[in-house]
Amino acid sequence: PYIISMDESMMRAGIAGEPNPLTEIPVLIGYPRYVSIMTDVGGSRDPGEPPLKPSKPRRSRELTVRTKFVDTAFWEPNLLAPGGKASFDIELPGSITTQHLMLVGTTEQCEIGHKTMDVNVLQEFFIQPDLPARLVQADVVEIGASIINRTQVDKTVNLSMQATGLSVMTAPSSGIRVAAGSRKRATWKVSAMRVGMASLRFTAETESHADTAIKEIYIHPKGKPEARHHRGMIDAGRKVINFDVNRDGEEAHYAYITLVPDILHGALDGLESMLGYPHGCVEQTLSFFLPNLLVKRHLEASHRLSASLLDTISDFTVKGIVRFMNFKHHDGGWGWWESDPTSTFMTAQVVQALALASSQGYHGQPGVMDQAISLLMDRQLEDGSWKVEKGFRWDRVPGIKEMTPCIMTASITSALVRSGAMKRHEDPIKDAIEFIKTRTDTIRNDANGVARTCLLLQETDPDSILIPRLVERLLELRQGNTWEGGSALGGTMESTALAMRVLHRHDRERYGVIINEAIKEILDNRSTKGGWNTTSDTVAVIETFLELDDGSTPECSIECALNDFSKKISIDEENLEESIVNMRNISLNNHMVDGRNHLVLDVVEGKKIHYQLTELIWTTDGTAKVEQEFNVKRQHSCTASKVGDAVDVTVRVESLAGIVPFVVIEETIPAGFILEKNSTIEKIGETNMFDHHQVNQHRLLLYPKAFESLTFSYRMIAVREFLGFHPGTTVECMYAPSKGCTAPVDELKVER
Repeated sequence: PYIISMDESMMRAGIAGEPNPLTEIPVLIGYPRYVSIMTDVGGSRDPGEPPLKPSKPRRSRELTVRTKFVDTAFWEPNLLAPGGKASFDIELPGSITTQHLMLVGTTEQCEIGHKTMDVNVLQEFFIQPDLPARLVQADVVEIGASIINRTQVDKTVNLSMQATGLSVMTAPSSGIRVAAGSRKRATWKVSAMRVGMASLRFTAETESHADTAIKEIYIHPKGKPEARHHRGMIDAGRKVINFDVNRDGEEAHYAYITLVPDILHGALDGLESMLGYPHGCVEQTLSFFLPNLLVKRHLEASHRLSASLLDTISDFTVKGIVRFMNFKHHDGGWGWWESDPTSTFMTAQVVQALALASSQGYHGQPGVMDQAISLLMDRQLEDGSWKVEKGFRWDRVPGIKEMTPCIMTASITSALVRSGAMKRHEDPIKDAIEFIKTRTDTIRNDANGVARTCLLLQETDPDSILIPRLVERLLELRQGNTWEGGSALGGTMESTALAMRVLHRHDRERYGVIINEAIKEILDNRSTKGGWNTTSDTVAVIETFLELDDGSTPECSIECALNDFSKKISIDEENLEESIVNMRNISLNNHMVDGRNHLVLDVVEGKKIHYQLTELIWTTDGTAKVEQEFNVKRQHSCTASKVGDAVDVTVRVESLAGIVPFVVIEETIPAGFILEKNSTIEKIGETNMFDHHQVNQHRLLLYPKAFESLTFSYRMIAVREFLGFHPGTTVECMYAPSKGCTAPVDELKVER
């Protein structure tokens, strides 16, 4: 079993139960994110701290070049320590600061030890760059660097900065005098004219010392891009895809190619897209947690799970369990967030996920499952159903505005059955199934609901006379190659995936053509960077693809070529994780030319390989087409300020579609400012309009309760000279990403 140990600052897992007693010491060394106007880390000294002792005489000036600036310097999750002792080597990052070393050890008897200590990284003379966290194209901003002299001798410093991707407008004079045991700051004014990665090389030189720090910062395009997709199937031979690049009329143009040789790779592609999902609620956690375990179980059963892929899946699984434990409510259930009302629907989904994790050796806190299942049983009504919860709008199905008790009960019952609760709660669960059987007429026009109900009966009562009727009705609801509509959280892709699973279980030979047509339709609707429209769509597709996979990987080989770029990808059962990394979102950005481009795909071996070429294009107006579901008005207390000034921002969001749930609002802080966190958190809390928020110095993410209109405010502090744009407020429906709003940008100015 996996042993999970936690404290306020970290969580790690070790394995117990091995034949030979060993101590496993997960080791993490790193530093917390620095909170100050200086955005880099390290180099600070307490007032009155004496200079470093003189170093040994140098034979000649030594140049140190520092390029590695990372938060986590070293991480070893599986350090074996026979007898309780172990040694390890660490290459420290280039930041001159105090690193925090943290060790956690567990034994097979579940004994846990914990130790922290500091490691001081010292250098007597160095340069510390100060860059904004984010740059947007056309920003004119001040960047800085501090020269730190910890010797006992005054230094005359020659300072230089070379930039690639930025235009340097002003630079400090050379020959800067820095007193012993002190620091001095120099500044440059730069213009971010070109989208892409900018590299900056800062060098400080004296007669006896020299230090170089190389930093990179990405320059983002303005606004949101327009996405263009080229999709299709290559049966064999060569495919040429033509697309055009117009450097004069475009601010930026990116292109990616993804290849999917079979449905297993389609499932893995969907899983990859979920791992970095930006939202952090319980449902989003479930959306990467559950598919992870399903993939692991499927690959283990077909003997295709490699050690490296197992490590990746285990890492995300343990993180998910810890997040579930942190979000658990006092009554033993879960909501969408840690402090909102407990949701019967969400509690059932978490129970199902934790049960699957436990069956594969990943355990959370003792008693959690029993407590949650008891809560679900207590909330069951006398007729066997569960009450529909506020906020579940089933409005993707014509004529159906609210989630029906039949669907609510089917979703909870299915989760309980899969969690193994039938053994201890057989009668209440049978009552729920009987309730569903008598209410199928309420969902006859809802393909999603029909499919969910049929899947439940196929698992619990495979001889039910209702199954053929539901299958027949499902076929009647088919439109083209898909099943339209969706659920409260998913859309057409979710409904189609569920229907495919029903037909596959009922008669895979008879419905093989329909299933294959639906697979092609699903792959043709892959989203820009992987997965499908919503997290629920993606989870349904992954689970269906895994169930349809026959356990073998077809060998294939594909060659891609574009101008000066060429790449050959080969796939077999031995390199699944390597091929999924190499086949998804292959960047073509640095290989495109102005005008017509010809991407050539040659299938050397294999057939029926799906491809998707995605273009992301930022035009001069910086706007992308979305369904405008909101009105957003933003006001600044001033648009011209001085360094040190506070700028208050007020945002009002109005829904054009009545009360809406499941929305995320994002505010990005421009390069000349930082967000004043404490007052912002206080103001957000006072509104009582938000279930959750994520606040750092450079971004504000808000997850409001269901609303028709809301107003919030925050404060920015001007920290550097700046002339540029405040990126527009973004509002997005979490389960309908095409619906949202991006407000116009605002021009701001900061002077000294």
